[in-house]
Amino acid sequence: MRADEFGIARSIEPIASLPQPAWKIDNTMKLRPSEILIDVKIININLVSFNEILEEAEFQDELIKKRIIDIIEERGKLHNPVTGTGGMLYGKVLEMGEVYPNKYSLALGDEIVSLTSLSLTPIKLEKIIAIDYEAAQLEVEAKCILFANSPVIKKPKDLPLKLVVNTLDEAGAPCRTNQIVKKNQNVLILGANGKIGLLCAYAARDRLRGTGKLIGIVKSMQSKEQVEKYRIFDQVLQIDASNVVDFCGLEDSHLEGYDIVINCVNSPNTELACLLAVKDKGIIYFASLSSDYKLTSLTAEGIGKEITLIPYTGFLEGHADYTLGLVRKYHELQEVLQYKTNNTLRQNGLQRSVQTDGQWDELKQSESYIFASDESKMTLRKTLKVSQYNSNVLIYGESGVGKEIIAKIIHQNSTRKSFPLIKINCASIPENLLESELFGYEKGSFTGANTAGKIGLWEAAQNGTLFLDEIGELPLSFQAKLLRAIQEKEIIRVGGILPIKVDVRIIAASNKNLTHLMRQGLFREDLYYRINVFPITIRPLRERKGDIIPLIN
Repeated sequence: MRADEFGIARSIEPIASLPQPAWKIDNTMKLRPSEILIDVKIININLVSFNEILEEAEFQDELIKKRIIDIIEERGKLHNPVTGTGGMLYGKVLEMGEVYPNKYSLALGDEIVSLTSLSLTPIKLEKIIAIDYEAAQLEVEAKCILFANSPVIKKPKDLPLKLVVNTLDEAGAPCRTNQIVKKNQNVLILGANGKIGLLCAYAARDRLRGTGKLIGIVKSMQSKEQVEKYRIFDQVLQIDASNVVDFCGLEDSHLEGYDIVINCVNSPNTELACLLAVKDKGIIYFASLSSDYKLTSLTAEGIGKEITLIPYTGFLEGHADYTLGLVRKYHELQEVLQYKTNNTLRQNGLQRSVQTDGQWDELKQSESYIFASDESKMTLRKTLKVSQYNSNVLIYGESGVGKEIIAKIIHQNSTRKSFPLIKINCASIPENLLESELFGYEKGSFTGANTAGKIGLWEAAQNGTLFLDEIGELPLSFQAKLLRAIQEKEIIRVGGILPIKVDVRIIAASNKNLTHLMRQGLFREDLYYRINVFPITIRPLRERKGDIIPLIN
C-alpha cells in the first residue's frame, strides 16, 4: 500500500496526515504516478458550506468569489474551515498517472462526477465564471487531482448534468435509508422538505411498498403545502423540531414511537426531538452533518432509552447508482429536486436569519450584553452565526471591550452548552507552569507535584469550550505544543506517555495584532491559521458611541 494512493503524500500540515483532516494540502497540479488530473467545469458546494459562505459574504457576488478563492489558497482544497464541509465536482479526464489503477475504466476526455468530497481534493482554481444560487454550484475554470482510491462515476447521458451533480452530492443518505427501512415500519423524517429529506423519503417509500407509515416534519407552512402536493408522505406536520416544548405538544398519536427517525435538518438542536419520537430499541439516522451525536448518546443514556445511532454516511458501495436509479424510477422526484434547488438556499438563509434575530432579541432583553449601536449589533450577529458551527474563533479587541462576554455568548448558543466553558488567561500563568496547568501531570512527575496527579484545564473542558484569553502572550516555545493539541485533538500530561483524546472548541482572544507578531517571528503562522478560522473584532467604545448611554444607565 502506497501513501499516495490515499493522498497522504500531499498533506502539508500536518505532514503524513490523511488529506481530509489535514489543515493544508499540496494543490500543485504536477501529477504523481497513481493520481489522475481532472479539468474541472462545475463545483457543487455542500449546502451547509454554501449557506455559511453566502451569509459571511452578505450575498454579494464578488465577496462570495473572494471567500471561495481565499479558502482554496489557504488550504489547497475547498474545505470550509467554519462548517468543516466541502462538496463535489464535475469535469473531464485530462491525464492519468503511469500506475493509476483505473478501476472505473476511464479514458482521456471522459466526463466524470467525482464522489470524493472537496474537503480532501487538491484543487487549483483559475476563475469562477458564474454562481448558480439555485443549485449551489459554480461554473469554473479549474483543475484538480484525484487519488488512486478516489471514487468517481461517468456522467450519465440520460439525466441533466446539474441534476446529476446536485443529486450525487447527497447520494449516501437515500442509499443508507434503503438499507435500514423494512416493510411495515413507521418512519419519521425531520427536515422533510430539504433535498436530503426528499431523497430519503422516496427511498423509504420504495422500501415500505405501501405498508407502515411515512411521516414528514417541516418548519414552515409554505414547505408543508409544497411537500404535500407530491403525496410522498402519509402526513406532513408543521413543527419546529428544535423547540422541544412545541414538539412535545404534538398529539399523542404522532409520538407513539417510530421504528426509524431520519434527521435531515441542516442545523443543530433537533437531536432531542429524535429521541422523543423514536421507540425503545429503534434507530436514529443522522443524514446530515449538523447533528450532535455525543449529545444524543448521552441524553439517551440519561432517559434510559436503548437506540441504534447511525451517523452521517458519505459513501456506500453502489450509492451513486442506487440514487440515480431512484431519480430515474420516480420522474416526479426530478421535479421535486429541481424545485428544491430553486428554494432551499433562500429558505435556509431566511430561517437562519430569523433564528439569529430571535437570539439577538433575547440578548437585547437580557443583561448578557449591553448595547445599542449598529457596530455592536453587527458583532453580535457574527457571534450568534458562528455559535451554530464548531469552528475555532479568534476575538480581537482592546482590553475591556468584552471579549470574554462574546466567548460566553458563543458557548451558550452552541451545541456544547451542556459542557464546560473553561477560561484561561495565558498572560497570568508563568511559563514554567504552562504545560502542567493546561495539560495536567501524572503523580510524581516533578518535585512538589500532587501525589495523585492532576488533570489540566484542557482536559477539564472535554466536549466543551476552551477560552484562551491573551493568546498572543504565549511564549514561542509553548506554541508548538498548543498547536499539536489543537491539531491532533489530544494532549499528553507532564510525566505521562499515553496521549489523551480531548474534544474541545477553541475560542482565543488577543489585544495584540497577531499578524504583526508573526512577521516578528513571535507567533507561529500555522497556529495562527488554526485559531483564526472565524475572526471577530470588537471595536472600542470610542468607535461605538451609541452604546455609551445604555452602559451608563
